[in-house]
Amino acid sequence: MAIDCIEEVPGAAELSNWFGGFPSFHDAYMALQINQDGTGRLRAYAWRMTSKIDAEGYVVSDKHFACTFEFEDMRRVSMAEFMPGLAILGQLDINKTDDGFEVDFTDTAYGLSGSLVCKKMKLTFEPGVRKP
Repeated sequence: MAIDCIEEVPGAAELSNWFGGFPSFHDAYMALQINQDGTGRLRAYAWRMTSKIDAEGYVVSDKHFACTFEFEDMRRVSMAEFMPGLAILGQLDINKTDDGFEVDFTDTAYGLSGSLVCKKMKLTFEPGVRKP
């Protein structure tokens, strides 16, 4: 995860503090909504992978959470590789630009890839929420 503007995105520092660093969102389940009025939101269900292995041989995860990114005054949206159903992130990058913020999810593992530019954004998160 690259975020070069953590202090400029409301909610980002709080998530980073709770998680122990800003999450990469690797393998997170995501849902993207784009509205005609230039608003939108990206909802992601994510977690942290630990170095522990459970009794069945699976990697143990912790710090499960749901995160909602809300976008205002979107300037550009680019999407590709859309497949109905589940979308799984490979990585989510947020960068400050002259136009506001660029949210890049082109390194997507499955179901949707793309990027968007918006003038304003914020995020909220809910600890303990597991994938749908």
